Formats: sequence, structure tokens, C-alpha cells
Amino acid sequence: REVNSYLALIKQQNIKNWNDQDYLSMTALKFAIANVGMRQSREVDSEDLRQLEKIGTEIDAYLNDPKQ
Repeated sequence: REVNSYLALIKQQNIKNWNDQDYLSMTALKFAIANVGMRQSREVDSEDLRQLEKIGTEIDAYLNDPKQ
């Protein structure tokens, strides 16, 4: 259910030249980042978690870029 939710949100972006594999890859990455974040939420000082959150933010910024 969560994967389908991520996929629907990403597909709404209608990114030019992306095929289903691209959408699924981005969905898997965002899902993995969210899962790691949930597992490590107790370890607030985790450098890995901060790096993944940064990547997640960069992905969101890319997906929301109107120039695509």
C-alpha cells in the first residue's frame, strides 16, 4: 500500500522522458529512505539518517522542479 502511494505521488509529477522503470526506481528509493528513517528514528544523531534525509530532500526538490 505504501509503495503504491509513493508511486502515485511520483507519477503525478509527469517527468519528461521517464518510463515505468524510472518511476518504480524512484519509488523504491523513496520507500527505502522512509523505512531506514523509521528504523533509526530513535537514533537522532545518526549520520547515515541525516544523509538519507538530505537525499530525500534533494529528490523531492528535483521532482517538484517545474522546468522538467
